[in-house]
Amino acid sequence: MGEPLLNVDDLEVVYGGIRAVRGVSLTVSARETVALIGPNGAGKSSTLRAIMGLAPRTGGQIRFAGKPLPSAPEDVVKGGLTLSPEGRRVFADLSVADNLKLGGATLSPGDRAHEMDRALDLFPILRDRIASPAGVLSGGEQQQLAIARAIMSRPRLLLLDEPSLGLAPQMTAFILSLVAKLRESGLGVLMVEQNVRVAFEYCDRVYVMVGGRIVRQDFENDARDLDEIVRAYFGVTAA
Repeated sequence: MGEPLLNVDDLEVVYGGIRAVRGVSLTVSARETVALIGPNGAGKSSTLRAIMGLAPRTGGQIRFAGKPLPSAPEDVVKGGLTLSPEGRRVFADLSVADNLKLGGATLSPGDRAHEMDRALDLFPILRDRIASPAGVLSGGEQQQLAIARAIMSRPRLLLLDEPSLGLAPQMTAFILSLVAKLRESGLGVLMVEQNVRVAFEYCDRVYVMVGGRIVRQDFENDARDLDEIVRAYFGVTAA
């Protein structure tokens, strides 16, 4: 994979005196999909939000493409990172087109139009729904819109929070096959996922997070590791 694109070193996140993230370290390279899995409340989403500058980074360091990562979300986006959030969070009253335009707000009008065409080529159902309010889309269509909106900013790394949440297995497989196409183009992906088998099937490496800490790391996508991943997911740690 070469030199990592993203380096997170000893990250700490504290909310109101509660340590949600405790010394998390991880890496993601270009053309690599990495999963961060664990039960509810493990600190997975807080880790993504801290990387994006949406949650307080109270300790540790984050470097992206060899440079310290800014803390302001708009600067993080301009620097090449983007987030597709948990629960889609599309703007329900706005059209599909307007949701996509908001994703490309940091671009010039010409570049925004180019990126919209590229996103619609990747997610063709959105072209058919381009004038529809986002709120009338199905769950799978909204997930596609959330990812398409995220990639409008021309990121080098996509943070993807719970892409399978509330979706049928077939739709999850379809959406993650599209994410794989993005990876082939050079994009790095850091994906938070509760479904162990989804993470295992679609990701190159897996980190397991419990209680704000990474308790297992660098599992390769190998069937021999599946039982160990499942045990770690449920909080069983090595002596």
